[in-house]
Amino acid sequence: MVNRKLVLGWCVLVLVLAACNPTVEPTPRPTATPRLFVTEIVTVVPPTQAPSWTPAPTRTPLPTATRLPTSTPRPTSTLKPSATPIGGEPGVISTEGFLTVRFTEAEINAALIPERQEFYFSAEMNKAPTVVLAQNELRLMVNFNDFSRTGIPSEFGVNLRAPARELLVEIRSARTATGVSLTSERIDLAREILRRALMNRVIPDQIKRYAPLLREFEIYGITIAPDAVLITVKITADTPSPTPAAT
Repeated sequence: MVNRKLVLGWCVLVLVLAACNPTVEPTPRPTATPRLFVTEIVTVVPPTQAPSWTPAPTRTPLPTATRLPTSTPRPTSTLKPSATPIGGEPGVISTEGFLTVRFTEAEINAALIPERQEFYFSAEMNKAPTVVLAQNELRLMVNFNDFSRTGIPSEFGVNLRAPARELLVEIRSARTATGVSLTSERIDLAREILRRALMNRVIPDQIKRYAPLLREFEIYGITIAPDAVLITVKITADTPSPTPAAT
């Protein structure tokens, strides 16, 4: 019975104490105010700067070229007959310095004699060559030395031209009386002796008859006839004096 009273007393005491000291609830923490984030869109404009290079100026287009009119073609010159050289009458010097000279086969043969005296010709030729004129051709006779009594009688068909204002001796044909083939060296000797005789002696001598103070000349035309050779030249002399044309 005592224990029941004791337990009951403890219970009353606990209740009294509970009434005097109420349970203190914990103070709630203040709720944090949420932060407001404001996003500001800023457009960045780069500063205007002067260009570091100078732009090239725009080129003005060139005007369209005007095509020149087609030149009027020159009339075709009328070819003169071969018997009429461009220099005019033989022995007459034109105001442009053209002169036509005329010489015969006898004058050519006379010039071949001293030319043959040259060492390299005299050793290869038994005597001086001779020339016979034909229509548009010269016949050159040469007797080559082969250390025999008769030698090698040879005949050449020769043409004369002046493609570059200088005399060109063309060997058209070559044959020997004995049928012996001629070497290229002997053919060259025949060509060279005739060229020297004409250029060193015959032609200058004929020009100097009309232009004694001749310095040089260029060949512009050659005509070979059975009786003579006509060569038209343009001369340069110290004191050129045109020959008055015959009236």
